[in-house]
Amino acid sequence: MKKIIMLGLSVFALNAYVPVTLVGQANGNGEKANKEALSDLSNQVSVTVKSSYKELQKAIKNSYESYKQNLIETSSNLPLKSVRFKYENGKTLAILNSSLALSVYKNELNRLKKESEEIQKEIKSAKSNTQKYTLYKRLLENVGEFNKNKIVALVLNGENLPTINISEAKIKNELEKLSQKVDSIDLAAEILSKGINENDIYVYPIKTNYSDEVTQFARVLKDEISKNIQIVNKPTNARYFIRGNYEILKGKIFITINLMNIKNEILKTNSVMLDKKAYNFMNYKPKTISFDEAINSNFVKNEFRVKLGIKGYYSSNGIDLTEGDDVNLVLKTNKPMCYYIVGHTLKSKGKKYSYLLQLKDDKGREAFIDRITGEDVNKNYALGKMEVTKPFGRESLQLFAQTLLKGKCHINIPKCEWRGDLCIIDGKPSKVVEKTRALMLKKPKKALKAEAMIDFTSFPKEK
Repeated sequence: MKKIIMLGLSVFALNAYVPVTLVGQANGNGEKANKEALSDLSNQVSVTVKSSYKELQKAIKNSYESYKQNLIETSSNLPLKSVRFKYENGKTLAILNSSLALSVYKNELNRLKKESEEIQKEIKSAKSNTQKYTLYKRLLENVGEFNKNKIVALVLNGENLPTINISEAKIKNELEKLSQKVDSIDLAAEILSKGINENDIYVYPIKTNYSDEVTQFARVLKDEISKNIQIVNKPTNARYFIRGNYEILKGKIFITINLMNIKNEILKTNSVMLDKKAYNFMNYKPKTISFDEAINSNFVKNEFRVKLGIKGYYSSNGIDLTEGDDVNLVLKTNKPMCYYIVGHTLKSKGKKYSYLLQLKDDKGREAFIDRITGEDVNKNYALGKMEVTKPFGRESLQLFAQTLLKGKCHINIPKCEWRGDLCIIDGKPSKVVEKTRALMLKKPKKALKAEAMIDFTSFPKEK
């Protein structure tokens, strides 16, 4: 049975030095007993702080306002220095004695005070808000450690202890101000990740409201946010999701993200204003707005439904892939049908083009048309693996489907011309969408038509 012993602390006298000894104990000896005895000692210090709250307030008033606010909150996580272990009568004792330890705490307080003053000098000479933010974060950690050490020193009846010239509250206020003038993406990501401590989070690309394109800026922002939280690589493995968007303003970008659960309930919302110099060197404006307008208008919808996706991803929130990824295309429909797929390669730089996706090893139009019948209806139908390779950038796969008439397929497909490994359809992608959709509206009238689309953006591996 564990037991806590207090020696020489019958009165908590802060005005006159009285030697203090705190002892925690555990049965047996060895590493396990040492840990248990140390845990008892830590609990002893915590209990002493809580029971002596009023006396501690008196000792720190005027010079230590912020310290008072965190007094109870930090009492369970205090540093224990110069602890001696002693084994006697079948028990291990962990002993904290003011005669031995108080000088160690005073030295630590002086070190932390000096370091805090040096950091404040660096802040004054810092040239960017990013530098200032990083230094204030260091200062906050430093002052936090100073506070914790001072708590223990006061419990040990320390006198004439060092003081520090800045409070945690003031530092936090400066950090809040700097978060409104962010001049780097890594700092923006740190602010956007603030307070997100959940595990198994999937981060969707942070996109603009008016385009499905995942820009270079969106990808970099996602990667930086991911460094600060506990992520998973696929949304199907996630318990939480981060979704967000950014708005391009004059000389800055306003970013908002939401932490959401699987029920799409918003748990946390963070936002930040990013200065232009943080992103001006990269692609942040969507280049395919005309295509978005074309592909999202006049969509064919009725009781005949088809769904095209990538296994493990939810396409409605944006998909970004990396060179070398293997992804599985999956199709689902509620009626027997035939279909074809048009791919739209929408590189941010260079020529944009559309092509017919070859579905079978066949000749002529049959190479581009496939059927789903019988037991494959209402099931996930695998179209096969796809490896992410050049050209990188945004790509859309648009599926056009039509129900069978007396078991036969009468679907119309656009003309294409083989150029290398792809059968290219003439015209800009936005015009190809309109032209191909027009084919779906032609006879036979008794057949039902439907569309599905999946959009993703690929990026080369970082070297």
